Amino acid sequence: MIDIDIAAELLKSPDLLIDPVLRRRPFMVTDMMWLRYVTGYHRGIAPNYELALGKVPLPEIHGFRMILSEALPRQQVGQIIALIETTAEAVDAGDDEGISFSEYQEAREAIIRKTSGEGIPLSPPPAERIREGTTGRSWHLALESVGMKFPAVNGGFAAADYEDASQAYRATGGLFGSPKDVDSYDSWMIAEVAMGRDRPSAVAIGRHFGAWESVIGACVPLEEDELRGIVSHLRTEAAADYAWARAAELISEVLRTMPWNSFLSIQYGAGADGGPQPYAQITPGPDGAWCEIVSEEFLQADDWPIYPEHLLQNGWSKPDVEVPNWYKEAVPLDDAGHVTLEGLRTGRSCHDADELRWHTGSFPSGTNPDGGVTAADVLGGTVQTLRNAS
Repeated sequence: MIDIDIAAELLKSPDLLIDPVLRRRPFMVTDMMWLRYVTGYHRGIAPNYELALGKVPLPEIHGFRMILSEALPRQQVGQIIALIETTAEAVDAGDDEGISFSEYQEAREAIIRKTSGEGIPLSPPPAERIREGTTGRSWHLALESVGMKFPAVNGGFAAADYEDASQAYRATGGLFGSPKDVDSYDSWMIAEVAMGRDRPSAVAIGRHFGAWESVIGACVPLEEDELRGIVSHLRTEAAADYAWARAAELISEVLRTMPWNSFLSIQYGAGADGGPQPYAQITPGPDGAWCEIVSEEFLQADDWPIYPEHLLQNGWSKPDVEVPNWYKEAVPLDDAGHVTLEGLRTGRSCHDADELRWHTGSFPSGTNPDGGVTAADVLGGTVQTLRNAS
């Protein structure tokens, strides 16, 4: 006998018939829900419970609710679903610019910190898992699955903007709620934007200062050296992750406008002492990008650390007679910068994103420009770094 329901599901998901060893984890409906939730949180969207009540139960929301209810109280489940539906409504109405890979990472970290402090930790899936679950292993495709488009790269806020926002928020004297509650900052930020004053989001300002206690230092002073050390460590770690993600997005911006079979070279470190330095190369083409990372043949482990197990675990192919470097092929252009820099960072032990330099045409040489380097400049051969990117 044929089970009609099972047969119908198999027809909807032909990948289920593929050998499990060859089949990657599918892009789950729950990933789509989480992507909407984190995007809504990042935007500071207030959940519309009446809207959510009018739309539920949809089959995917019902399943998502069943998964969440095993670990979370009903009130928190309701808040999550309401924010998902409110975000989906905003996207349908035309507010469709998506969240970048680095912004998703920031927002996820902020959600984990906030909910852990409330005693009921909430952990959306990492950005890497959502990206790897798509057919093309692409952040661009993940955004498209929920109706959003790839975001434009922008300059963001200067350090003075964060300091000004922190002081202005503290000056409200708790008018928007307890200053210990991150949600009160969200309410204040929305009111500021409505009055024409652009302010960093709670996610961005929390990342800048390293911990919410640092934003509201006048209310929750950091007096113990141990706590200061923890905050400093978390801030440094988060800033490093953001810097690498930001560099990857700048590189991907260049790749999207490069002609096929030209190449973009990336070098780590200035090499002022004449010693060998790690490098990588990306070549765009009709099927995606060809990515290479320098192997032991050209940069031996005695000269610079290499961790082949990290590269293998992340899908890099071993060097061979035809390709003497570690390589990946057919990488989506929007993700090639992230994939290559992650390989340099973990596989070739490159720790400081400020030491990265990249341009097209040939390996970087000479002095770097002081500032104002755009994607168009890079296409002309100018060296770009995190410091001089505009």
